Amino acid sequence: MELKPLTKAQINCGKVLLECIARGQYRITYSEVSRLTGIPLRAPGHDVGAHIGELSKHCHAMGLPLISVMVVQKDTLVCGEGFFDLCNELNVHPIFKERMALMFKMCMLEVKECKRWGELADYLGVSIEGMN
Repeated sequence: MELKPLTKAQINCGKVLLECIARGQYRITYSEVSRLTGIPLRAPGHDVGAHIGELSKHCHAMGLPLISVMVVQKDTLVCGEGFFDLCNELNVHPIFKERMALMFKMCMLEVKECKRWGELADYLGVSIEGMN
């Protein structure tokens, strides 16, 4: 899969998510990402979900977990359907395609256990306090 260069909005999403990881916070709502970045919640192809999905494609290409699993719906505390579609598109945990709750837990665990997030910060050209 050929990756598109990341936009400023996608880099800003990455910075917000990496700052969460540096604080030990592994969930943030779509609305909170929207508030912190100024990206609209609903703008087909240009909303928070689209931007974090593209960011996760870059993570996947770098051998990192799909960081977008951290962005959840306020009412369910689980990511949106677009995340699961992305997992299927990238063939991440294909055995769990029919078991989205298990796929979510597996991807979240990978994010929490990853010690290489500094590589993403370097890739994005951002400095994150408390991250190596």
